[in-house]
Amino acid sequence: MVRRDNDNGAWAKSRRSRAVPVDFLLVQAYDQYAVERDACREARDSDFVLVKLFRQPLGAPMPPAALNGLFGRLSRRAGLSEAGHPHALRHGFAGNAADAGAALDDRWTPATGTGRTARTRAVHRTG
Repeated sequence: MVRRDNDNGAWAKSRRSRAVPVDFLLVQAYDQYAVERDACREARDSDFVLVKLFRQPLGAPMPPAALNGLFGRLSRRAGLSEAGHPHALRHGFAGNAADAGAALDDRWTPATGTGRTARTRAVHRTG
């Protein structure tokens, strides 16, 4: 695993780009976020997907701790007994793909960035 420094403190695992299939609700939510982001002059030209829109420095990459905090606040607001976390989205994707009848080869490829070992495939399938 190659770790590179990023402005937000996140570590990239791969040098390759990935395409991850998403459903309409996620696309709709991202579209709404993009409208808000484009309204923030400092955020408009950032290469990062998630940037600060309401706290200084505006347009800076959102640090992983801030994203975890956001998931915690949203979890409490939704009345969940346990806080959600971003990695759960990966498990949710794997579960949805399995429910839709995807073959292991379709879900566990470098293109989706999901598990390369039997252990990680099993963890993501049961998530």
